[in-house]
Amino acid sequence: KNIEHLYKDKRAGEVATAMDSVVYYERWLELWDGDDWQTSKTLADIRAYNKEDCDSTWLLAEWLRALQREHGRAWTPRQRAEPTQAQSDAVGLRAEVQSLAAKMLEDIAADGDKKTGAMSVREILAYLLEFHWREAKPVFWAKYDRAAMTEDEMFEDVGCLAGLIRRSALR
Repeated sequence: KNIEHLYKDKRAGEVATAMDSVVYYERWLELWDGDDWQTSKTLADIRAYNKEDCDSTWLLAEWLRALQREHGRAWTPRQRAEPTQAQSDAVGLRAEVQSLAAKMLEDIAADGDKKTGAMSVREILAYLLEFHWREAKPVFWAKYDRAAMTEDEMFEDVGCLAGLIRRSALR
């Protein structure tokens, strides 16, 4: 949004930033002015913002492509490096684990595994097989969010060390 002024006019809708959309969604949860974007002005505003975001991304890409043509530049995709053996092994292992989990869940359904309000041990184990992958996602999201933070934002984030100054050279 910081560069939109280069290729499009200023946004006109009530929801103008990602944080606005979060605030508006919170407001919709509290006020509930309709069940969907067609009956709720709040959801319609959020939808319009999201559509404008998508349109803006497309306009940015078109603008950049036009600049490339104008300056005689052509985009060439970077050659992908061949995966290392460790990467190939990890992909293979993950596929095996996913397959095993799916098989365990299929077996539960096929056996008519009766449960009385609680998950069966096999079902729990099937879901636990990939738990660590799901558990790691917020850590990566936080890492990338923090990489984009300003010094002040880092200072406000209790999970960050900010304002540190190195007093001497490393030994």
